Amino acid sequence: MRVVNDAAEGDPLRNAWRYLTLVQFDLDQLRAVVEVVRLGSFSAAARNLNLSQPAISFQVRELEQRLGLLLVERIGKRAYATPAGAELIEHAHRIDRDVDDAMDAMRRRRDGGLSRVRIGTGSIILAYLLPPLLRALRRKHPRIEIVVTTGTSDGISAQVAQNTIDIGLVVLPIADRSLTVTILRE
Repeated sequence: MRVVNDAAEGDPLRNAWRYLTLVQFDLDQLRAVVEVVRLGSFSAAARNLNLSQPAISFQVRELEQRLGLLLVERIGKRAYATPAGAELIEHAHRIDRDVDDAMDAMRRRRDGGLSRVRIGTGSIILAYLLPPLLRALRRKHPRIEIVVTTGTSDGISAQVAQNTIDIGLVVLPIADRSLTVTILRE
C-alpha cells in the first residue's frame, strides 16, 4: 500500500528529488564500468580494483538497473561499452577529474596552502585603486587565490550580505545598514 500526500505529489522539487534518488549511483560503480570496458573483462577489472569478480558484476548490474540501460555488452569473453555505456564513461572521466580537483583543493586547504578571497567592486575602483592593492596582497600572500567581480555599489553590498563575496569596495553611501563599513579613502 502506498500513502500519497496529495500536496507533495505535485511538488516539482520533491518529484525531482525522488527521481534523483532512483538514479543515484556512486563512484565505485562508475569505476567498475570504466575498468570493465577499459580492460575488456570483469575478471581483469576485479583484479585491478582489488575486488572479487562477483562484486564487479554486482556494481555494473546495479548501475544498469538504476539507470534502466544496458551499459556493458558481453560478447564471448570480452566486455564492450554500449552506446549508453560509452557516453557514461565520457562523463565518468570528467567526474573523476572533478573529484581529483576537489580532493586537491581540500588537501591544499588542510595543509594551509590555499585560501580564496572574493572581492567585489565598481569598475572605477577596479581600474584605478585596486591594482596596486592586489599587487601588494599578491606579494605578501602569494598562495591566496583572489577573485574579483564588478558591479554597482548596491549590487556589491547585496553580494556581501548574501556571502557570495567576502569584501566589497564601493562608493558610499550604501543602503544596507547591516554591513560594517570601513572608509578607506575620502
